[in-house]
Amino acid sequence: MQISRLWGSGLKNDAIQSCQPQSLRVISAVRSMPTVSRGHRRKIRVEQLDLFDPPKDRQRSRKRAARSGRAGSSGPVCWTRMQAEAGEQLSSIIDRKERERAAGRGRFFWGIGSALSVPLRERTDTGSIPVLFSKMLSRPRGIDSNPDTILVWRKYYDEDGGLMDLPPHVLLLSRGHTPKGLKNRHYALVCKSRLPLVLDGRRSFDPGAYRNAKSGAAIGFSQVTALVRRVTIEGTSRYTIDLEADLVRPYCVRLADPGIVQAADRERLSLSSGLKAPDWLKLVRSIRKNAKSPTTTRRRR
Repeated sequence: MQISRLWGSGLKNDAIQSCQPQSLRVISAVRSMPTVSRGHRRKIRVEQLDLFDPPKDRQRSRKRAARSGRAGSSGPVCWTRMQAEAGEQLSSIIDRKERERAAGRGRFFWGIGSALSVPLRERTDTGSIPVLFSKMLSRPRGIDSNPDTILVWRKYYDEDGGLMDLPPHVLLLSRGHTPKGLKNRHYALVCKSRLPLVLDGRRSFDPGAYRNAKSGAAIGFSQVTALVRRVTIEGTSRYTIDLEADLVRPYCVRLADPGIVQAADRERLSLSSGLKAPDWLKLVRSIRKNAKSPTTTRRRR
């Protein structure tokens, strides 16, 4: 959905309102106004604005704030920690997510183990929230770096509770089991980035300077993903911001319809670095199609 915006000194509000948003024939309407000089008319331009993207000026100010260490001071920030998962090293995951982002026109889904709630009061007028990714300080657990089973998730629940197919460019994987048995719940952050995804450790991040946006409590040690606000000046920290993007609506979704990834597809995925968008879409479709639905067994009491 697009709207038209007029720039030019001397324009009145009723002049803008008289122009039809879906028509670019606004110059003729302005020419008929005696109060607008010829010089001003030359400066008038029409720009199409994509309503799904935040205004560029706000986006630039947010990036400047992040670089100067003030991220969170003017609004909520999603902070999530990352490490090897589903048998993939972190570098391989980032490479896969970059192919996903490129094929999805900037959008990619990032799998997380628990739900992230974004209260209405925390939702910005731009519709997006900065999301900051940091490497975990601890080594990956064996259950993550070398799982016996890998799941691919094929559906998600929308904001109305409807079951929907994941976008065709999205490939969401997780380990197949938890200490309690077969994994039956997984979630994903809905992200967008105009820039390629690259790990670079661009600046430090002090979690002690932030508090949970909803409760005001300090970030818990077990909180891998949290919606937070900065409450004081950041100090020194071993954490770094290794990746940045925007969290966009619907922000976080619950996944459904898992399938066990076949060994042959795991091998194909490991050799998929550098795939172009059409080949990536074919690979994602094939992995989803070949995945076998996990069988559940009743636990003995």
